[in-house]
Amino acid sequence: MKLALPTIFKFSLQNVLPTLSKYFKWFFVILFFMVFIAGIYDWYINVYQGEWTDEQKQSYAAGAFSETILKENLFQGAVSSVSRQADLYKTDMKVANDIFKPLPKSVTTGTSGQ
Repeated sequence: MKLALPTIFKFSLQNVLPTLSKYFKWFFVILFFMVFIAGIYDWYINVYQGEWTDEQKQSYAAGAFSETILKENLFQGAVSSVSRQADLYKTDMKVANDIFKPLPKSVTTGTSGQ
């Protein structure tokens, strides 16, 4: 059984903008190629014509050097933490309260309680 619902408002792009609906596919194709060409141009400028001034090169080198020193400090901190943990594992620890040690009164002697 097919349900027929009443149509209150019919909207069609072809009726509202006939010229745009006729050429909308070509509009999007041209828009796609324009964006594609702009992306290729931007890539070309950044890769082949990207020149840095001496000041920009020096600031980049200084930033990379300071970042390397910072990472070295973090590495040294991690190494010292691991070596401290290794020293702790080497030492024997005395357990003061062993919860698995039986209490003196709870030990059975083998006699039945008769």
